[in-house]
Amino acid sequence: MKIITKFTLSFLIVALLVLAVGFVSAMKSRKILQDTIGNDSVLIAHNALDKIDRAVFNRIEELQVYCKDETVQIAIAKSNEEFGKLENIKNYIDVRDAKWISLPKETLSAFMQQIMSTELSRELKEKAAFYEEKYGYRVFAEIFVTNKYGANIAQTGKTSDYRQDDEEWWLIARKDGFHLTDVGYDASADVYSIDICLRIDDENGNFLGVMKTVLNIEEVISIVKKMSQAKNKEHSGERVFGHEGHKFEEYILLTQHGKTIFSAEKSEFLKDAPDILASLLKKEARPGYLIVEGFEHDEGKKLIAHAHSEGYRDFEGLGWMLVVMHETEEIFSPVADLWNFMMLMIFAVTAASVLLGVFISRSVAAPIMKLKEKMLEVGEGRLDTTIDITSNDEVGILATSFNSMIEHLRESTTSIEALNKEILEREKTEESLRQSREELEEAYTELKATQNKILQQEKMASVGQLAAGVAHEINNPMGFILSNLRTLGKYRDRLIGFIDLQSEALESLNVAKVLENIREERKKAKVDYIINDIGDLITESLDGADRVKKIVQNLKSFSRIDEADEKSADINECLESAVTIVWNELKYKAEIKKEYEDLPSTECNPQELNQVFMNFLVNAAQAIDKQGEITIRTRHADGFIYVSVADTGCGIPDDKLDRIFEPFFTTKDVGKGTGLGLSISYDIVKKHGGEILVESEEGKGTTFTVKLPVVGE
Repeated sequence: MKIITKFTLSFLIVALLVLAVGFVSAMKSRKILQDTIGNDSVLIAHNALDKIDRAVFNRIEELQVYCKDETVQIAIAKSNEEFGKLENIKNYIDVRDAKWISLPKETLSAFMQQIMSTELSRELKEKAAFYEEKYGYRVFAEIFVTNKYGANIAQTGKTSDYRQDDEEWWLIARKDGFHLTDVGYDASADVYSIDICLRIDDENGNFLGVMKTVLNIEEVISIVKKMSQAKNKEHSGERVFGHEGHKFEEYILLTQHGKTIFSAEKSEFLKDAPDILASLLKKEARPGYLIVEGFEHDEGKKLIAHAHSEGYRDFEGLGWMLVVMHETEEIFSPVADLWNFMMLMIFAVTAASVLLGVFISRSVAAPIMKLKEKMLEVGEGRLDTTIDITSNDEVGILATSFNSMIEHLRESTTSIEALNKEILEREKTEESLRQSREELEEAYTELKATQNKILQQEKMASVGQLAAGVAHEINNPMGFILSNLRTLGKYRDRLIGFIDLQSEALESLNVAKVLENIREERKKAKVDYIINDIGDLITESLDGADRVKKIVQNLKSFSRIDEADEKSADINECLESAVTIVWNELKYKAEIKKEYEDLPSTECNPQELNQVFMNFLVNAAQAIDKQGEITIRTRHADGFIYVSVADTGCGIPDDKLDRIFEPFFTTKDVGKGTGLGLSISYDIVKKHGGEILVESEEGKGTTFTVKLPVVGE
């Protein structure tokens, strides 16, 4: 492919990339704008519903406070007392209720006028009139109070009936203390409202009656109306309650049952909401937004944001939903304008790029073709060729480099001898490196031999120490064995003398005298004691002999420490063998405590493990200054055998704990250790697939734990 084509395609690809970036940016901008408007609309709807919940909560709280008013309490208590004196309260209420219902709506009987003229009724009317004057409409369309028998005792206007204890709202309020109805039409008050029903108790918590307040829905709808009115203001250029540059399409307030409470389009009150909005009520009450096409037979798309009533404090809320809708064509118009402008600019840049690519490619191709011709001449052997291209761009640099290359090539053809000399020097260097490598390998072999020699010296030192302990251990039992045998010799002489005397006496046939002599001699010779003591002496001698035999066997086992064959062994038995071997090192320094668990047999080299345990025990004894305690524990868990040797010695300093397994490192005084015991032990345990754990506290003691896998279980 020619350079001119490459340059043209390159600029064209760049233009296409710019187009792609522009498209992605436009789509991203549209998504960001959509999220911003959607989330802001959700927030606006949420704040509006929060205001509605707060307004209703404030009315409920205000009425709850009023229920404790002295006038209310005295009036209800007095009515309950009067009704309590009636013989048949139910019949009295039923008769009054029947007459009440039978009268036309506009007619007030004397009994009704009597109830509506009580002090409490006058106070309720004044309260309702105050709010009507303040807000310009009846906030409390109707308020009435019943006693505990369900009969009206005070009211602001005529109610539909006299008896209330058969009404659901009255029963719920009496049971739960509070009841709030959803939006509905109140016939007696002639308004759309929500009813606030409150239980009235005296200061001791005893039930007195119920207050029902018909709250005009206009109070909560006015909050949404103010938001809707912002749309008209935005037409005049004023920014209110929303986003500058577009208007809110519509606000719709719905009940929890999907009935329309308010709509900017003046729809029928309590009309069923469109299916798409009703479906939002059926889902989880979580705020959000969505894009809908063909809403209510509208061909355009709409962005629908919605939020749900969440209540305020202990008030759970009305369960209403507020919907805010936008025309997507209007809110996304800035993105469309941006896209059109970008397309125009991209086409202009693309055309300019193609023309520029053609121009640049032509300016580059001519010197390159000239450079090609000169290279062909050099290829034919004409090393006196030079390129006369002078420019400050890459082609000029390439021409300069080409001239330099030709000069070097001419020099290279006359320096073959120098090159051969360099090759010889390299060969000498390689030979020197080979000799150095052989010397290093020889030094490594000598170092390995020295290490093995030191390890053997460590083993011999251990054997010498063991031999001293074994000699001491054998000497003690052999001492009392010899003593017992000498005593047995004396006893033998006495018994022989006594038997000889018996023989002579029997020969003289003087029986009485013989018997007496025998008794005296038996007593003098302590024959009875000897007979009893002979058994003890023999038992003790046999025990001593067994001890000697056991020591010899353990020493024999330790002497096979270099055997490499593994076999199944009991770790507890290995520990006992090690304790026996080093007993002379331990018994004068510490009390030995053994806490063995039953362990499974495992494949190992018992002689090597004996050396490990012996090192731990000897180190523990040497760490104790005067008299201490060494505890040996074994256990089995999760396929591993754990062997711990804990002492109450001096402990290991923290700054030296990380180095104890290094060869030739020791914390003991000079002459007491080579520094190889723990290093060898570490290698043995590692070879068995285990590890050594160390815990130490300076001045309190050290615990070495060997963790070995159970093999062949």
